[in-house]
Amino acid sequence: MMPRQVNQSFADFRNAAVNNGIIDPKTTFMIQMGAATAVGCYP
Repeated sequence: MMPRQVNQSFADFRNAAVNNGIIDPKTTFMIQMGAATAVGCYP
């Protein structure tokens, strides 16, 4: 488990990347799924 401050920093970074208004939500989701698959996270 990550320390609270590290977890909050990661959440802030993720929210900034996802809510940037540049990349549409579907593309953002596909990037997230590709990254998760690449590092071995499977549902």
